[in-house]
Amino acid sequence: MARPLVQAEGLTKAFGGRALFDNAQFQVEEGERVALVGRNGAGKTTLLNLVAGRESPDHGSVRVWPHAKLIVFTQHQEFTPGATAREVLAAGSEAPPELMAELRALEERIADPALYESGESDGVLARYGEVQREVQLAKSASAAASDASPLVEELGFTDADLDRKVASLSGGERTRLFLARTLAQADPRSLLILDEPTNHLDVETIEWLEEWLTTHEGTVLMVAHDRAFLDNVTTRVLAIEEGKVASYPGNYEEFERVRTEDATRLAARRAREQRELDRQKAVIEQFKHQKRFNGQMASRLTSLEKYRAAIDKTPDPLMEKVQMALGFPESFKSSNDCIRVRGLGKKFGDRLLFYDLNLDINKGDRVGLVGANGAGKTTLLRVLTGREKKDVGNIEIAPGVRGCYYAQGAEGLDVKRTLREELAAARPGIAEEDTRALLGRFGFRGEGDLARKVQTLSGGERARLALLKTILTPSNLLILDEPTNHLDLQSREALAGALNAYKGTLLVVSHDRWLMDSVINKVAVLGRGQVKVFAGDFTTAREAAAMEGFSTEKPTTYVVKKGFRDYDDNVRHAVGARLMLTEAELDGKRLYRTALSMGWMEAE
Repeated sequence: MARPLVQAEGLTKAFGGRALFDNAQFQVEEGERVALVGRNGAGKTTLLNLVAGRESPDHGSVRVWPHAKLIVFTQHQEFTPGATAREVLAAGSEAPPELMAELRALEERIADPALYESGESDGVLARYGEVQREVQLAKSASAAASDASPLVEELGFTDADLDRKVASLSGGERTRLFLARTLAQADPRSLLILDEPTNHLDVETIEWLEEWLTTHEGTVLMVAHDRAFLDNVTTRVLAIEEGKVASYPGNYEEFERVRTEDATRLAARRAREQRELDRQKAVIEQFKHQKRFNGQMASRLTSLEKYRAAIDKTPDPLMEKVQMALGFPESFKSSNDCIRVRGLGKKFGDRLLFYDLNLDINKGDRVGLVGANGAGKTTLLRVLTGREKKDVGNIEIAPGVRGCYYAQGAEGLDVKRTLREELAAARPGIAEEDTRALLGRFGFRGEGDLARKVQTLSGGERARLALLKTILTPSNLLILDEPTNHLDLQSREALAGALNAYKGTLLVVSHDRWLMDSVINKVAVLGRGQVKVFAGDFTTAREAAAMEGFSTEKPTTYVVKKGFRDYDDNVRHAVGARLMLTEAELDGKRLYRTALSMGWMEAE
């Protein structure tokens, strides 16, 4: 029987006058992969910090097995300005400053002869030994992190990449770098704490991380909002609800199934109680109303059961109601050719992102744009929306297309307005009860949130409000760049329903496989500087892309140093030309291998 590695009892913690935990208790056993779930603001990151010893509870305790090796991956990684990726890896995880301060204070006390006359010397010496061991563990972790080369290579970094400044890396590249440093420290006795490890990662890297975690023999405690990731990795779920922590065996899908069954039983019990109350009051009209309500609840619970058995593509009824009541004017109608791109090229600094790129998006298409980190997905969206200039090529937007763009942040918000005013500005005439319900779907609560000024919102709250405002703004082309960032699992479900209720054309970049399977009918794969479109939901289209050999593997750019001819394709590669080739393409063509060995071309 596995023994508890983490034990929390009577845990109480308040933040900003609000109780996050109230006499909560839970445990994590050795070898488990445990997911913490709950709405935004429920206290997931705070609980991770309590376990890691970075915060202290107001009451109660969180005990970690003394011999466990704590390894923590946080959402916001810090690094020295100007540091290279190689220097970050070599730095590893150093002892916390407070630990080093305690070590120095203990050394001063030990050097004081008065200590040995006070009767406290045994306790001080014992603590000094404990702190020394903790510092040594951190140094061992640093040594392990500096030898992270196998993981670095698996996560897509070349030796040349390691000499790049960390500040120049994309969000996904930084996440992969710090993941490599973190995972290199892990061993079977470690407690690996991961806070949003999938943020900014492309699908291939998320799947690599899934495989790594499922074969890792140590214990994992994590927070993630990628539903497919949680289904594939977790062995138990800890749900934070109303200040308590409830434990559910199995993965996230099993957790949802049990929760749905619990909700069904609770609804049935409440229905019986309500019917009895109605009978006693003998208020016939109220009874009829409640009976109708119970029928709606039963129908909803039945649909939830069906939803768990398959991907839910059902439109959000509230969003459908809003769209119907405040429909698009006739002037928003466009021709069938919504976007037509020909010969598009774009460089980022000295790096060629894409060239001679062709793309057609037709009216009514629901396209998911995917590709490896650094492939240029966000840049392509910004070029299509006119936020960045193209280097070459043509972009034709059909007359009558009215687009709305969400750009991984909070663009277009007026900080002086309230939340109610912002939604009213996006959809004039929207009903008050609809405004309240829509905000509730995206994690805002009560009349107090409706009256809050935008300037009082956190970064995550602003992003959620901007996303909802984008969806509500009348348009017939919706372009979304990573819309699930800052969304908890419940809000992601609400987003899927909202997008399925949207009647226009959709172009979305997301690494959330569940969301993509729920809302799209085509996949545009960006790789090797080109884009190719495959029909079907995300899983089907991605399999088709793999069968055709059009993967999202990140290519390497090679510069031609001596001109040579490719007789297979009847193309001559002139001096100075750039070829973007994957490892598979190099392995599959002798000419490229010969050119590389003879010095006719070399990696940029």
